[in-house]
Amino acid sequence: MRTYPEINVEKDCIKESTRPSPWDGISREVYRVPLRLLHYNIDNGRIATWVSGYRSDTTLPSLDDLPVDKFNDVIGDFIKRSSSSDVYNRTYRDIGKKGQLVVGAILADGTVVAGNRRFTVLRQLVAEGEDKDKFGYFLCNIYPLPKNAEEKNQIKRLETLTQFNEDSPVPYSPIDKLVDIYHNVKDCTPSGQYSSLEYSKLLNVTPGAMRDLVSRAKILVDYLDYIHKPGNYDIARKDALDGPIAELARLSKKVGTTTWTEIKHTFYHRMWNLENKGGDRTREIRKLIRSYDSDPIGFRGLMDQNDEEELANDASQLGVNPASQSSPVAPSSSSNFDVAVDSYQAKASNASAKREPIDHLHDAYEALMKVDTDAFSYMEGIDQQSFRDALSKVRIMIDNIDAATQKK
Repeated sequence: MRTYPEINVEKDCIKESTRPSPWDGISREVYRVPLRLLHYNIDNGRIATWVSGYRSDTTLPSLDDLPVDKFNDVIGDFIKRSSSSDVYNRTYRDIGKKGQLVVGAILADGTVVAGNRRFTVLRQLVAEGEDKDKFGYFLCNIYPLPKNAEEKNQIKRLETLTQFNEDSPVPYSPIDKLVDIYHNVKDCTPSGQYSSLEYSKLLNVTPGAMRDLVSRAKILVDYLDYIHKPGNYDIARKDALDGPIAELARLSKKVGTTTWTEIKHTFYHRMWNLENKGGDRTREIRKLIRSYDSDPIGFRGLMDQNDEEELANDASQLGVNPASQSSPVAPSSSSNFDVAVDSYQAKASNASAKREPIDHLHDAYEALMKVDTDAFSYMEGIDQQSFRDALSKVRIMIDNIDAATQKK
């Protein structure tokens, strides 16, 4: 864990003005702080997947061991790559022409908690040889280092506000948001700082939407554990797994915890195999979910076919040491499992098509049950006739259906 000394504000910073903070509305002193005294927050939620990707590469030096300027170069590159090029370039042009106008926020030790993109642009302009007197300082409020839970919550609120809401026209990766939720919400991890209700207020979402996000965050982490890539969130970002994960979260809510625990690995296995097939993972997972809805018994057969031996084969491909398996098996292709899935989906689709007329009849019955016959006496003459005409059509349709089935 990197630690930094507190900035000597009186010696190294220039007081620029006193004005209401754009973050909390409180009148605060605004300072010009030299860029050399500042550093990025490695726990910034918007770059969580990029940091995990860097750390998973054993050929790269530890971020904690890098000199501050090199550390800032690495994280600054993540900030640029996590932003859309249009938004970053617009910020770059605006600051290049007018200087920094929007105030950022830092902690007393120089950690940037609001204005990461502006900080990145200023560093780039200085590196390109632009005027250091104009671009070599970060315009910001300075907050004291948090000493208790409430003060930590205040800083987190500030970070969350700027990462995902008002200060954020950039569409950050949904996976980064899920990672941030997982690390900060108590329903996901015991070390989290917030309840789901508290965090829903930070994100400005309803409690119901927050429960859904928590479910997605848990499934993301569970999936990465399943493929033996715990904490490698960059895999989920690169593969755009937010769509499939959202589908699985809806299924989990529908079937309940017990059933979800039983069936989830089959869905995870399919999602991993789609890694090498390309195509639309969300569509494929949604298709498998529809098959499960149509034929849950057949899905159990698919789970049985995906037996321990095949899982051992696939696990060795996913990086598991075969020696840790009770019955080591040489690595093999997952094509057998995919063939089984395709066969199951075809059968489920056929079964669904066969049941479709029954479902339509049930829907029609439910619709007819809603007809308020007492309302007929209150209708105008023209409406009563329309009612009778519709009823006559229903009788004719029932007779036709009955006659057709009598012939079978």
